[in-house]
Amino acid sequence: MIERDMYLGLCEGSALKTHFQTVHFRYTPPQYSFLPGLLEIFKSKIGNHLNESSYLISVSVRFTYLIQELDEMKESKRVLIKDKSIQDIDIVDDRLEDIYPDIKNLPFGSDQECIESIYLACIWSNLSEDIIVDSESYNDLNPQHSNHWCITINNILDKCEYKLSNCLNQYLNELKKTITVNQLMGQANSNSSHDLNTEELKHKSLQKLTSSGSAARKLDQMYSMGSNIVEKATNKMRILNINDTILPIDKGFLDFIMDYLFPDANLRQSNVSSNQVINKVDSSDDFFFKKMSLLKASSLKNDGLLNKFVICLNLINQLGKSAALAQLWQEFVLELRYRYDSAVLIPGLEGDLKKVQSEDSMKAPDLSRCLLHQKIQMLNCCIKKKLERQQIEKEIEQQIKTECPKNNSDEDEFFDCEDEQPVIAEGRFKQFGELTLLRKPSEPLYVPKTQEPAPMTEDMLEQHASVLLNLGNNDDASLLRAKIQSASLLSDMQAFKAANPGCVLEDFVRWYSPRDWVQVEIKETDSDSNEEKITKKYDLSNRMKIPGNMWVEVWENAKSVPVRRQKRLFDDTKEAEQIFEWLNSLSIGQIIEHTLPIIFYSSIYTCYAEAFNLELSSITEPIFEAMIDKAIKITRNNDTNKYQDLVNYIKSFEQIVTLMKSLNAKFKNRKSKIANADMEEVENFLKELLKQSLDQEFCQINIKNGAHSVIGLLISRLCRKKNSIRKPKISRYLNEYQSIKSSIDVSEDEEDEDANNMNNVLLPFEKPFQREYILRSSVPRPAPYSRQSPQRMYCRINNIEFKLAGAFTEDTMFF
Repeated sequence: MIERDMYLGLCEGSALKTHFQTVHFRYTPPQYSFLPGLLEIFKSKIGNHLNESSYLISVSVRFTYLIQELDEMKESKRVLIKDKSIQDIDIVDDRLEDIYPDIKNLPFGSDQECIESIYLACIWSNLSEDIIVDSESYNDLNPQHSNHWCITINNILDKCEYKLSNCLNQYLNELKKTITVNQLMGQANSNSSHDLNTEELKHKSLQKLTSSGSAARKLDQMYSMGSNIVEKATNKMRILNINDTILPIDKGFLDFIMDYLFPDANLRQSNVSSNQVINKVDSSDDFFFKKMSLLKASSLKNDGLLNKFVICLNLINQLGKSAALAQLWQEFVLELRYRYDSAVLIPGLEGDLKKVQSEDSMKAPDLSRCLLHQKIQMLNCCIKKKLERQQIEKEIEQQIKTECPKNNSDEDEFFDCEDEQPVIAEGRFKQFGELTLLRKPSEPLYVPKTQEPAPMTEDMLEQHASVLLNLGNNDDASLLRAKIQSASLLSDMQAFKAANPGCVLEDFVRWYSPRDWVQVEIKETDSDSNEEKITKKYDLSNRMKIPGNMWVEVWENAKSVPVRRQKRLFDDTKEAEQIFEWLNSLSIGQIIEHTLPIIFYSSIYTCYAEAFNLELSSITEPIFEAMIDKAIKITRNNDTNKYQDLVNYIKSFEQIVTLMKSLNAKFKNRKSKIANADMEEVENFLKELLKQSLDQEFCQINIKNGAHSVIGLLISRLCRKKNSIRKPKISRYLNEYQSIKSSIDVSEDEEDEDANNMNNVLLPFEKPFQREYILRSSVPRPAPYSRQSPQRMYCRINNIEFKLAGAFTEDTMFF
């Protein structure tokens, strides 16, 4: 139904009376379609008693032109990746990056056109009725002569679907699933003839590091050329009754993902670089990274192993649902298992892998990151410790070979055993300054090789604190608590005794806790003069002399044992097995829960990168700050129920970026031919258009100087792309707009069909979509001797309605 937004009524005051009258038709009477007919109505209303030459009628006109609408914008149709088959694609030079979907970036924005229509209103104000010709055959109201333009944009942002927010909603929906990966994949691995058993999977992981070439099995003859990238899990894998099932992810696509996650494996040995570009934020953007560092996620630069893995998980979840997600998770865990068994460090956790390999000490898990990141870091600690043990074993073997050369003589040699065997120092790292042993001043004090403290993740710390807390408060509990906490102290004392034979506790304290080796004053009496003298010397602090001191007890019980023969404080084998047990026991919902901080970090990173590329920081900064503050609270409290609020923020970002891209595509495309000097003005105009479009569905912006401005020129070209140009009309307007043409600095475009004869010529627009007229006059009513009073009539004409609204005033004093 047509909206009725006009009024009927009467207003009276100050000896004047105004009648408000309205006419509303759903069609336009032919005799009143143009200005002459409207003038006839207006003159009949203001009075036939007056001579037409005795008063003037002022006319204001607004013609609204439909520049573009949704059907003309060629709305792109969304192509579903899961319906894409390899057999439909030509494969050239093994460019799998062109075949498979983008696994390096999260989807962003909308494939739908977010601008429904663009209107241009051209306004002529206060024209005399005598100088206007407006009829069906001819109209001299040319838009190019109007100095007042107004552009109106109607957006449908709320009706569009946005890829990133939609996929995050799908990801959150998996939180409720309690089925485990083993339940999903166990039966599939046992029943499917296409699946590999555990040993074969390990062998497959081994091949990723040892494959030497041969084009990686020619990608299994292009992966059978007929199989889909990702099979539909609902058709290929029945969760409850798996008999004739195969794994949902194609083997070629799975290898493609694993090569991306673990580039050092290089299974495919491809020499072709990837065409998939990763969205990145400038590393010098301190504001962004300072804010993002407060999130409890993973890699700050969004290029870490877990960031890439979670992006792939999100993609697989969209394509194959839970079964495909479980398969990728299992493959990821198997790769980690192989790397631990083969003592190969996991990349993408602590930055440069070569730097990590060269470091002597292992890096403890970063407790400011999410739990999954800490677990993988802990696994890297286990691998690092395993490498150290292997290196020590090799050094010992080499030392034995050099110290015990082969004896070529056939006769046995016998030696007499000495009464006292000399004590040999072991496990020395370096000399500790110029200090010497207190009881052996000739022997320097050496720093021993010690075991590093056992690294812990946040759940291990909570468990350790809980154990100590539950011991109680009695004496036995305190003693047991002290023994648990002194395990590292005992190891260091044993290593110190092995590196410094003949040392005492005071020597250990001077190295281990210098604050407890203090200077004291001692009063002594001189035997000759019987005078008291105060001498200064160093001694243990008071807390070290307390009876029952734990340090003294541990020192007395400590034996001389070098670090290589000690019991491991950090049992990397046990810790690694616990990590793998934890990874394998997770349900689908728990996997989603532990990866939520990472995927939302990557989502925020993507939002900022997209806005940064379009230079929208000034517009998006308030939304970004609110979103990041919300994300910090959610990720640190691990409140999964609040993630939906972040999705709404991300959707707002997508709306802004999608609308800006749409505006750029229309006003800053290749055919716009914007001069460098005018680029800043165009960008400011588009940003202002963006701001107002976000606040309301219909936004209007005035364009100063109309067609003679830079923005007016752009709109004229936009209309020219829409309208087909007729050659008979071209010559008519060439001379008229020659001055405008000479002021435009644009190069000729050979691909433009219209550029041969009339490049940059502003042509008239097609018929207006809507015409509006305002007729004004001031005449005496109701009698010729009455006082003059204002008369006004408004008219709106378009294809669906004809509206008249009049305000006719008459004198109530002299009538």
